Amino acid sequence: MLKCISDPSPKTDWFDEWTIKNLIVLHGTAGLTYTGIDATLDIEDRINVHYVITRDGLIRQRFPESGWAYHTGYKESSQRSIGIELESWVIAQKLDGKFYNAGYNFKKEIPADEILELQPFRGIKYYHALTKKQKDVLYLLILELQSRHPIPADWHREINSLPTAQKKGIITHAVIKSTRYDYPPDYPLL
Repeated sequence: MLKCISDPSPKTDWFDEWTIKNLIVLHGTAGLTYTGIDATLDIEDRINVHYVITRDGLIRQRFPESGWAYHTGYKESSQRSIGIELESWVIAQKLDGKFYNAGYNFKKEIPADEILELQPFRGIKYYHALTKKQKDVLYLLILELQSRHPIPADWHREINSLPTAQKKGIITHAVIKSTRYDYPPDYPLL
């Protein structure tokens, strides 16, 4: 069993209702401090994820796998999925030859060796790369979750490949929600 730090969210920020899980949804935090991520996830709005994987590969469990919270934007898929946030800026922009986080009022420079240039997706072509530790831990966490839940090994990377209600396996938030950028079809997650 992987080492996880228990970092419980308030009970009012997730639903303590047992549901069968057959889907994993991968998200990006769009921020780089766990304190900020924790504060955002602790807002009592029932939007949360089961796990957060930090840049150094640490796994933090926010609430039990049996429960659920709105993390996909849709009740049905949120109830039957396990949400995993991956700590990163997700999208980046290039200004004057340097890369910065995108979509915020403040700009934080991202080292060029942490940038992926991908096929343009929803107008964005620069993405913040996951660390090797994150990818390694994500792979092991997925295997562990599949050993406890009926989650197939199917990766659904194509946008609109199946109606949301039919998707089982592993998807990214961008596949399930058309307003999201985390993560595009050609993003190398593992």
